[in-house]
Amino acid sequence: MAINSFSMLFWALFFIILLQDSCLGKEKKPDPKTKKEKSNKIGKDVMDYSEADLHKLLDQWEDNDNDIDEEDRYDDHDPRKPVPSGGGFDPQEFKGDPIALLKQSKKGKVVMLFVSVAGTPSRADSERISQRWQSSLFNANFQIDRYMVADDRVLFMVKDGSLAWDVKDFLITQSDCKLVEFDNQQFPGAGAKADSPKTEL
Repeated sequence: MAINSFSMLFWALFFIILLQDSCLGKEKKPDPKTKKEKSNKIGKDVMDYSEADLHKLLDQWEDNDNDIDEEDRYDDHDPRKPVPSGGGFDPQEFKGDPIALLKQSKKGKVVMLFVSVAGTPSRADSERISQRWQSSLFNANFQIDRYMVADDRVLFMVKDGSLAWDVKDFLITQSDCKLVEFDNQQFPGAGAKADSPKTEL
């Protein structure tokens, strides 16, 4: 008896849901404005986009972007990209000052300086000394990164290469600096004089 009442209840609910769906589930006519908006939207996973979808997305993006800079319009290597205004390069400005020419050529580029610590320091001593140099340079507004290469050798990375000569000038005056190397040049530091063997005549 309980099974019959359960099955009757099941069938009654089934017919109610079926009637509700067929009678009340009238489809709305699509609004043409909504349909047009939906056709403009892609509605896919990004990984499933086709070339046409990407072009449509780019067109939508450009339509919504009102203030496009001329410099941003093209890729870096596109010949149509306008040349940045800066007066150009005039070698006459650097006549008689080759260091200024080198500084200008390294401007905005990362330059690496290899610095040897004087004496026979342990790795901890070199770390402490190079950290002191880095903090002094940081206080002078030089943005550099420091990496230990060996027990007595430190790599300084200067973010703006035009400042590398100023960093070198500071380092070679330090009593703990034996040698500064960068740009295929070697500059002995103040510590190199103390390390060199003394010979008498």
